Amino acid sequence: DRCGKIARGSGVSAAARASRRGGRSSRAHARMSRVAAINLRVGVDKRDTLARAADLIARAAADGARFVALPECFVGKYGVARFPEHAESLDATDDESGCGVLAAAARRHGVTTTGGVIERADGRLWNSMPVFGPDGALVTNYRKVHLSRVLGITSESDVLEAGEATTAYDVDDFRVGAACCFDLRRRMRRNQPPYGLGQRN
Repeated sequence: DRCGKIARGSGVSAAARASRRGGRSSRAHARMSRVAAINLRVGVDKRDTLARAADLIARAAADGARFVALPECFVGKYGVARFPEHAESLDATDDESGCGVLAAAARRHGVTTTGGVIERADGRLWNSMPVFGPDGALVTNYRKVHLSRVLGITSESDVLEAGEATTAYDVDDFRVGAACCFDLRRRMRRNQPPYGLGQRN
């Protein structure tokens, strides 16, 4: 449809998997969280894009999602030349900013949200993934470590700073790690697992 698509899935705790292996019913032991990965068509009209993002988060939450993730740089068309015009502060609260939409939707629907924005701080820009908890407060922020570089097409490092650290956070009974685009390619080449994934201890 015109809004985009929502991919749904569920995380199952280690306790539930162990119960299944033991041949016992896992109903009493299972702890699950439904997640929604939103595939959003990003247009040139930022206000329209953000309105559709807010609608998709609402639909995902109504369908039972506890954690909703939007794409990299979902606030506007991707491109090195476009990043400065998309840039925003992480404490932006208006409905014309990615952070404002993510925070408001998280608070309104009682879910955890994340999505890619171009963060501006201290005169510099980052490709960031802020995370907002069910109360709408900023939980953490991941700055993309491995900036994309495709010769003749894009070189994020021309305008963006690289992040320096990984991050992980809790969603219900699960520990969630953050990665963005080239981060995954670099780790797969080194056979490294995603950061921080799994059931919370």
